[in-house]
Amino acid sequence: MLWRWIWLATLASGVAAAAAPESWVPLRWEGGPLEVQRRARPDFEAASPIEPDLLLRDYEPEVLALFEKTPFNCLLLTWSLGDKNEADAAQRQSVTRFAEAARAKGLATLGVIYPGADWAEAVEAASKAGLDGVALNGPFRPEQSRQAAAALGEGGVAVTLSGWREALQLADPAIRAGSDGVWPALLSAEDASEAFNAGPTTNPWVVANAWRVDALRADRTGRPVWAGHRPKRYREQPFVAADYVRAIADTAMAGGRWAVSLDGEWQAGLLQRQAEKLAGWKEIAATAAFFEEHADWRKLPPQPAIVVVHDPATPDEFSLGETLNLLAVRHVPHRLTLRAALAAQGVPPGAQALTFDFPPTPAERDALKAFAESGGIVFTGPQWARAGIDLGTAPVVAGGGGVLAYPDAELDEDRFATDLRRRLDEGGRTIRLFNTGTLMSFYTESDAGDRAVLHLTEYSDYPTDNVTVRLPKPIQKAVWVPLSGEPEDLQVYDTEGGGEIVIPEVPGYCAVVVDFETEAH
Repeated sequence: MLWRWIWLATLASGVAAAAAPESWVPLRWEGGPLEVQRRARPDFEAASPIEPDLLLRDYEPEVLALFEKTPFNCLLLTWSLGDKNEADAAQRQSVTRFAEAARAKGLATLGVIYPGADWAEAVEAASKAGLDGVALNGPFRPEQSRQAAAALGEGGVAVTLSGWREALQLADPAIRAGSDGVWPALLSAEDASEAFNAGPTTNPWVVANAWRVDALRADRTGRPVWAGHRPKRYREQPFVAADYVRAIADTAMAGGRWAVSLDGEWQAGLLQRQAEKLAGWKEIAATAAFFEEHADWRKLPPQPAIVVVHDPATPDEFSLGETLNLLAVRHVPHRLTLRAALAAQGVPPGAQALTFDFPPTPAERDALKAFAESGGIVFTGPQWARAGIDLGTAPVVAGGGGVLAYPDAELDEDRFATDLRRRLDEGGRTIRLFNTGTLMSFYTESDAGDRAVLHLTEYSDYPTDNVTVRLPKPIQKAVWVPLSGEPEDLQVYDTEGGGEIVIPEVPGYCAVVVDFETEAH
């Protein structure tokens, strides 16, 4: 089933036109003399090394055979280290030749450019070389991203791989991309402490990216979203195909695409045509293909129990990364919404709570008050306390609306997420999951409320069994969709005002597609 998704039309025609940017499935394929130099720098951190002579072979046209019969149709190629370099001419010559061969096979190519004094010249050179665009990798400012897009002209695409907050400051990118993600994994307390400078903890840590990916989709325009993080070794053991499968699912379940990036050992293994790596490569490609088969799932918005309002120009306590991370860890359905969108469109339907940690305008004050008086909970934070703002509504009561202030100088993210989960459970109006183990979830639902998709990704090396899902609406049908194997109907159990299902196993990743009963039914 997994490998059924093949570009039959491409194979039949021999030469295919490159897909449109919204359909690009990205893959980093780094190489050439500049990449040898970059990896030799003292500050370069490699998950695993690769011999320089193999990096110099990366852009030989015959390497493109590795990407045949895979969904990867956009290659990110090393183009410039940002400053003029004696190896620039050789790098550009090999990349240009490789890109021409890729184009003949229907693949798009982006030149990866790192920060430096000569980055703008590199953009112009990429355009002249016929690349489809560039990927600015690093702390580029929004005005530099706009400058790159203008230099490429019509038809050229500038992707900026930056932090998610910086990415949201770009007004209208063809693709919104972030590079500050983490390598998804389950870490011991010791590994977590070493990797993230975490304080003492006794529980394993799930390190995941769905909340970051959803943050990149905060404008709700439907534009493509990419995550550009690279593999990271947390412990002394080699990467296996399942690690890359998890990384793809970790991003895809929130509606994004991970720009697949192989560590040195895997890249070398593919170049040397090692049987084990080639077999794993098929599994990796098949996982990416699975999510392209189900691209319609990306159109379903997250159904939020709580809306976290974010203003890219004004830092606030609730949209700090740790708050969003802990909401995800506690399986609290949430959505990041831009402050400007809230003013224009109001609170998304179905939301039971909302965070707002900014001094409100009169219009925002009216909207927040109306939401609270209609039964919603408005969470306010330290900025309100410092400014002495009082919304003037009744205190929060169980099952009712109002305002709940977190007036401390800094928000206690764990307390907030735990308190919110408890309040939502008391109300019984949102999805609840039981026996989740080391899973992370992402719940989406159609605007009409007739269909939902629950994504579940496993972060340990073993499947989680018998996960119970309780939904606040009557269920007509539920289908379990695994990465491999055929979909299966799940038994539906009626509950008071809703329905319940039990997922027998989550082997790495699975989705549950739910159709709800309608009034006509």
